Amino acid sequence: MKSVIFVALVLLYTVNAGKVVKRDNHEDEADSEDAYSCVQGPDGKVESSDCEAGDKCSSPTFVDYQGYNSEVEWGCGCADGVDDCDECENEDGASGCNADKSQKFECYNHSWNAESAAWEAVAEATSCHVSAETDVKCNSPAPLALEDEWESFQSGCGPCANDENEKCVSCEGDGCNSAAALAAFFLPLMAALYALM
Repeated sequence: MKSVIFVALVLLYTVNAGKVVKRDNHEDEADSEDAYSCVQGPDGKVESSDCEAGDKCSSPTFVDYQGYNSEVEWGCGCADGVDDCDECENEDGASGCNADKSQKFECYNHSWNAESAAWEAVAEATSCHVSAETDVKCNSPAPLALEDEWESFQSGCGPCANDENEKCVSCEGDGCNSAAALAAFFLPLMAALYALM
């Protein structure tokens, strides 16, 4: 008789335990369905983390060759009254639609050297950002541009502000307006022009 009661208790425990497991599994599935994951933080480098259900993801407004607005953070939707903030919605099964998808490269700003009376590339490169669809370009003063004939534009990032300005030169490629890159391009050109004179 005792053995029968023991077996009955074991069966009862097993059935109830199975119900608890199933209920927990359903709760976990519900939680996963409610979870909405977005990149959050001041620099967009933190991995996606959960937001409240139904939220949109948000990121600072991005401008080619200038980057993201540093005053707006990545998060779970733009706050009311905040400008320069963009929103997106995760597709089914995806997360972090607001992740940083820009490509980064370097350009060099230029400063006027009074002693040599010429423009020179500064030693430290500028970090530039563009969207994946935008060409990587830098700008610099033309070789014979005088001090008052060229003005720094976006610290060297991107093409010349005015394509018709003959005193500004645009180039394509990472670091294409460094001192070494410009010398390799312009010295042969100037030598050829000198030979024609």
